[in-house]
Amino acid sequence: MALHAKTNADGIGYIGSESTFEAGVSSVFETGTKFMADTVGILMRNSKWLRPALSSSDTLDTPVFSGVYPINSSSTATALGMPTPSFGVVEIIIHNDTHKRATWMPADGAGSWVRHKTNGTWGAWKQSAELWNRRVLSSADNLDTLTDQGVFYVYSGTVSTALGLPFNGVGIVENLIVGNTTKQTTRPVIGTQEWTRHKTGGVWYPWAEIAPAVASPKQTTPGSGVKTVPLALTAGTTETNTDIVGRSVRVPVQYGATIPRWRVHVRNWHTRTGGTVNTSHALTGVWIGKGSTTTGAYTATPTQVAGAATIPAGTTEWVSSWINHELPADVEHLLSFGINNATATTAAYPLGHAWITYAAADTTALEAGSVVNRVPFDWWIEAEVPVHVPAVAAYGDSITAGTGATRPVFDSWPSQHGRLNGFLPVHYAWPGTGMTEHLTPGDHIWGIYGATDKPDAVIHFMGQNDVGNGVALATVQERFNTTVDLLRDKVAPVVHAATITPASTKTTEVMDVQRAYNDWLRTMPKGVRSIIDFAALVGNPEQTGLQAQYDSGDGLHPNTAAYTAMGNATPKSVTSKPLEPRIKDTGTRDITTTKTASVNGGSVFIRRRDDLVMVMFNGVSVNTAGHINIVPLPVGLRPKSITGANWRNGLVVDDAGTSVRNTSYFNGFLRILGAETGKVYQGTVWFYADGDLPTPYPGTAA
Repeated sequence: MALHAKTNADGIGYIGSESTFEAGVSSVFETGTKFMADTVGILMRNSKWLRPALSSSDTLDTPVFSGVYPINSSSTATALGMPTPSFGVVEIIIHNDTHKRATWMPADGAGSWVRHKTNGTWGAWKQSAELWNRRVLSSADNLDTLTDQGVFYVYSGTVSTALGLPFNGVGIVENLIVGNTTKQTTRPVIGTQEWTRHKTGGVWYPWAEIAPAVASPKQTTPGSGVKTVPLALTAGTTETNTDIVGRSVRVPVQYGATIPRWRVHVRNWHTRTGGTVNTSHALTGVWIGKGSTTTGAYTATPTQVAGAATIPAGTTEWVSSWINHELPADVEHLLSFGINNATATTAAYPLGHAWITYAAADTTALEAGSVVNRVPFDWWIEAEVPVHVPAVAAYGDSITAGTGATRPVFDSWPSQHGRLNGFLPVHYAWPGTGMTEHLTPGDHIWGIYGATDKPDAVIHFMGQNDVGNGVALATVQERFNTTVDLLRDKVAPVVHAATITPASTKTTEVMDVQRAYNDWLRTMPKGVRSIIDFAALVGNPEQTGLQAQYDSGDGLHPNTAAYTAMGNATPKSVTSKPLEPRIKDTGTRDITTTKTASVNGGSVFIRRRDDLVMVMFNGVSVNTAGHINIVPLPVGLRPKSITGANWRNGLVVDDAGTSVRNTSYFNGFLRILGAETGKVYQGTVWFYADGDLPTPYPGTAA
């Protein structure tokens, strides 16, 4: 039977024979999504290869016919002894009663496993697509006694040291056995080194280096393909210190561009003044994990990415090893660290948003501690990213650091601008400062980020405190000219500027100077590329203060809503680099909890990637017959150009493969047409939507 791919008048894709088309199956589904197993199954249904679903009371010997058998719950998968606890399909091929083959394909896309029955005995599950790829090694393993051939993985420096490997870090070990001889080869993930050793006559010989290390430049060089970008987690303000013994601290981390590799810098000092605190602290480690940047709660136990260390006293910073834990764009993470001092020890306490407890062991707890807007020590991430990823710096005071926001630094306008447009934000921002503190090339602030690469552009938004101190207009203008030259030399060659936001706390005379200064900025002095008019955006019409909805309450600092507006108003064109296209993607969402009362059981998943929407029915059973609403579809996940009209397309099939039903969209719901009571329906339908993604996304991430 020949299959054909077609599109109907509504832009809905489907495939099938010339006489019967099955909607919703396409090669567009990516490996690794929950649609994989359904794609396999639905293509086979007309050939009767799909068999009834297995239950918890079955065994792999229960089926008497070869075919694909759905497993519709994780509990059933566990009861049947599947290697992963998830729904999916198992393909059973029967030669005779004593020789069989089972292939397990979980719907979460985690790979596939094979198991054989030979001479009446079932063997162990083996990951078929990765038979040479073995498992992750732990500190309890012994490389001398490995009996399986293949590639083994080492995911931490602690484990590599315990195993006696010749490097400290993440890497792989390949084990090759030929008769009584074993050869092992190992190499770290980062670097060019490689070592080998072998066992002959029962004796292991030492590791020998067969590929030496090749030094890589710290700074980006032409053609290197990567650059380093500093990402502040804190902002130095006035020299505030506090004494600490034990602390568990976690800070929100989320960026608009993917960061493949990074490391952490920590220093016990005040970045604004350069003042140091001459005490060291016992760091228990650093952890990273997915979690809510709103509540501070981890969704799962975080991963430790750095071990115990000492944060030095004075000007010396502690820098972690490079961390190969990708931070995907637009994904919320929490970075946590623990402090466990023997006695109360003084620490710098800069601006930043965090959740803290007073026990170092709480770094991996799922629940959050108390909310604070001060963080022990100066923290920043050095991100290594492809050279095409734009990085934009912001030079400013407390209003650039995000004072007045719910989450300072994280909710600042540069941070929000970066998350919105796919930039990485670089903060040259310190509460209380002014241009007057940065008028010479030797000022310490120009070197706070070490040998990282220059951003693509910088926005000059300094002057609030210069004007606030009552200096003359000409003096502020002179300081602007000087700092623009320094920014071009020290930070980025492309300079933009922004007008200073009004404050009701200032005198009439001071505000007269500030309004004149903003008017002068609008003439684009010193060849700045553009002017961003923040004053007009968040100030009142008279420019005597902030608009009420944008005032944090002190008359000077904007609130989170204002910083959001400022981030949105900052144009993408502030960088000279072309932006990489950003794909709209909700990810796979579990919307089972939104199903209607007519649905007894099963699961429903949805995903929109760009304008393609995919909905998967997995074991959906109904308790009444007819046209049954299954789940609501929010705006942004509805068929394109459909408003209350009935759309019919996309097929779902019952578990026996005998009852095929259309799905439709009607008045906000996705429904099954002509559903039969007690039937269990499966299938994936897809269609095109338009407009923005829904906010928030429905359901939960799957």
